[in-house]
Amino acid sequence: MTETGNSDDLREAQKEVRHLKETVVALRDEMEQLRAERDESAHNATAESQTEIRQLQATIGALRDELENERAQAAVDRSESERSLRGDIDHLQNMITALREQLEVASPADA
Repeated sequence: MTETGNSDDLREAQKEVRHLKETVVALRDEMEQLRAERDESAHNATAESQTEIRQLQATIGALRDELENERAQAAVDRSESERSLRGDIDHLQNMITALREQLEVASPADA
């Protein structure tokens, strides 16, 4: 009975070793799959971030261009307003001068 007991113990031990090896292989496969999923997830997150960064950079560039155009247009508008105001001032000063001359002609002895 000892031989049969040893034989059964040996078979049981071999069966347990085989089971443990299968478990190790299964756990390694699962670990590799988890690593692959993690790497893929990190890659996807990085790609999404890069896409978002490029979109934000493009938006910033467009806003900067628009701001520059607005500033340039404001400078042009300001110059035109100043030129128009200068013309109005010159016109009014000429009118004042003409009116003074008319007053002096109309009443030269009152002075």
